Formats: sequence, C-alpha cells, structure tokens
Amino acid sequence: QLERIYLAWPTLPAYADGDNILDILSDILSGSKNSRLYKNLVFDNEIAQDVSAFQFSGKYAGHFMIIATAKPGVSLEQLKIEIFSELDKIKKDGVTDKELTKSKNGIKSGFIYSLQNIDSLADQLNHYSYYLGEPNSFAADLARYQKVDSDAVKSHVEKYFAGPYVELRVVPKKGKD
Repeated sequence: QLERIYLAWPTLPAYADGDNILDILSDILSGSKNSRLYKNLVFDNEIAQDVSAFQFSGKYAGHFMIIATAKPGVSLEQLKIEIFSELDKIKKDGVTDKELTKSKNGIKSGFIYSLQNIDSLADQLNHYSYYLGEPNSFAADLARYQKVDSDAVKSHVEKYFAGPYVELRVVPKKGKD
C-alpha cells in the first residue's frame, strides 16, 4: 500500500577485509530505534514507516542495501535525500565512539547468544567451513569486529557509497475511485 525505495551498492564477499566494517555500519544506520536512519526518518522527521540497512556478503561478491518505506504523502525522493544526507555526515565526521561500542557489543552478544542453540552452532560451523575452510573460526571472526574503529567506518562509507548503486522504487498502483 505504501511507496518503498531500495538502494543497493556493490561491496565485498564474505570475510573479505572490510565486510565486518559494513556489518557495523548497517547496525549504526538501522540496528535499533536510536540508530541514525531510524531515528532521523521514523522518529524525528516522521517521513518513513520503517527503514533497514544490511550488508549481504556472499561467496564471490556482496551488496549493501538500504530499504525505506515512505509514510503516506511523503515522496521517495525526500527519503533518498535524507538517506544520502546521513551517509554524507558519516563521510564527513565518522561515527561516534558510543555508536561504535554499542554496535560491537550488540554484535558480540548476538553472536554469543546464537551459539546457545545447537542448530545455530551447527549452522555456524558449516558456514565457517564453507567460506573459510576452517570450521573453528569463532574467535577470529569475533576479533575482526572488535578491531573496527571510526576511521575504518568512515573510509568504507567514502569508498563504497560514492560509487554506482542500484535504485528501485516501488509505487503501488492507484485504484479506481
């Protein structure tokens, strides 16, 4: 019923140097109700119904996607401008230590929590075996997130979000009155 915009940028394959930085960026942008895009678009400006961002890392390539659903009467162009404005702020100023620490802690706790389920543990072993050829990569995987700093996030935004991207706009067909 509502208009939606999808923005996608080509990025890195799984476990390439930097895909973890893009995971952290996605969390900073939309991982909680206090995240940058969610706070800006949904709470402060009230122009979006919802917003999400994620890094998908596959075997040979990856993509970073931002999806936002417009509130009634709000143009997709306005959403796009606000999304790019937030990315520009990160390009200019980076992210705060508080944002970075919150994201790292959330990723770490989610990682540990997921290992409490035997099915999730088996899936993670298989995942590491497939991508890294070493099923016991838990510590190394977690360590690469802890090493991320604000400068790394800023440089990845500069690198990946200045290049080409795909934009898809979904506009529901208007019904006859």
